Amino acid sequence: MKDKKITNSLKFNKFSFLALLDGLDIFLNLSIITYLSIFFFQDFDNRISILIVSFIILLSFFSRSSFFCFIEKILFKFNKENFNLYYAFSIFYFIPFFLIDSIESVSLFIFILCRFFIGNLFYLAKKNYLSSEEFKKENNFFIKYIIIFICGMIIGSFVFTILNDVFSNNDLNSWAWKCSYIFLLAVSVGFGFFLKYKVFLLNLKNNLQLSSSNKNFSFFLKNICLIVPFYLFFIYSSENWLPRFSNPENMQVLDFGIINILLIFLLTIFSFPLFSLIGNKKLNNFVSILVIFISIFAFAFEYSSSYSIDFLKFYLSIISSFVICLNSLNSKQSNDKDVFNYLSLLTMIFIILSLMTPLTFYFFINFSVSYNIIYLIIGMLFLTSFLAGKYGERKN
Repeated sequence: MKDKKITNSLKFNKFSFLALLDGLDIFLNLSIITYLSIFFFQDFDNRISILIVSFIILLSFFSRSSFFCFIEKILFKFNKENFNLYYAFSIFYFIPFFLIDSIESVSLFIFILCRFFIGNLFYLAKKNYLSSEEFKKENNFFIKYIIIFICGMIIGSFVFTILNDVFSNNDLNSWAWKCSYIFLLAVSVGFGFFLKYKVFLLNLKNNLQLSSSNKNFSFFLKNICLIVPFYLFFIYSSENWLPRFSNPENMQVLDFGIINILLIFLLTIFSFPLFSLIGNKKLNNFVSILVIFISIFAFAFEYSSSYSIDFLKFYLSIISSFVICLNSLNSKQSNDKDVFNYLSLLTMIFIILSLMTPLTFYFFINFSVSYNIIYLIIGMLFLTSFLAGKYGERKN
């Protein structure tokens, strides 16, 4: 019985492929930010246009909530349940191919709508799955989603490298950036056609039950460290342009390349079985205290050598993998209330990151970052998580 359970935990279903599309989407879109800024904002300063385009790209994360999900409201109003989300993805990935720079304002508005509704589609697909009977048999949804999400980003890096080699900078600035959307279009059509997989909205009237706001906020604080790995994913997706445009003192730390992502990937895979055996309660306390202690200790040092910067990136990779494993253990759902908490957590994390990331891009471009502050922020995040966990235990 135990072996069967472990086998199920490593089994990927057809829904898991949505994470691959999610990873591809975020990597390719964040990689072409400089080309989009030139296409839509030719007369703007690069530092300002990059900030604006970053906000637009990350609308797909900002709009992943029931409040902003207008597609769900439209489908509910017309009682449209037999709706194929993969083909809907294809439509919104196909539209940018027709944008022209001669009518910048109209093209920009259409592009904003596409990014907004793509976020809606990702939210609906995840919500539909979490509400389904198939999810009740799921063992470790979150970690499988993250693993395939990382694979999607890695594939996206190879695709972008090919585009960069095939097309010149002038071509990419004017039109060739649209080839990224042709690839995303092909992937979404492929999932919908070759896999014969339809994500239907079969539970439109079966709304997830809301729990109290205090409990939701406490659950969010307990898992606030989830910001770290997702933020690093965004930095990695921007590695092709962010180090070059940033303040020279920030170039090394922002060069968060595929080696660091692979380290997160491998550590997550090998750490999760061990974490599962030990149990999340003991590990939450141990990891939190350890990271808080190391971060405070590292905060007191001065950093000038390349070795200290490499250690910082290595440290971020390790704690990211630990955070993913711990959240995977915490996110085993059993009822509608837990599902709502899980969706609420991701929604709040995504909204914060979609607002925070462009602002930090602007900071990296114009100012130099203090590595001591990075350690301090990490320590504060884990301290908040630790205290929120202890507060939750007392209330229970």
